[in-house]
Amino acid sequence: MFCHGIAFDPIGSQRAKIGGLMKMKFTLNMEDLVVNGNTIDNMVLDWVEEVTQEKVLEISHQWISSQTFLTERMTGLNRVGESSLTIEPMEE
Repeated sequence: MFCHGIAFDPIGSQRAKIGGLMKMKFTLNMEDLVVNGNTIDNMVLDWVEEVTQEKVLEISHQWISSQTFLTERMTGLNRVGESSLTIEPMEE
């Protein structure tokens, strides 16, 4: 995913295994960003991804436990103020 100079790989390079995949909607809200030296007031990214339940739990745990979750995964993101990540199942 690429937006405003940010490259983002939300589930990392490891893809979910075949079988047991769920279609999930991810919504990332960020405020007061600095991207490649440019200030952005607000950005919302949303995407649909097929992932395993284990991967959803892993992402949730990393989000909660790491203060650098976004800056470690988003090339070009220098700083972010407030942010939230919502993960919800999609209706098939």
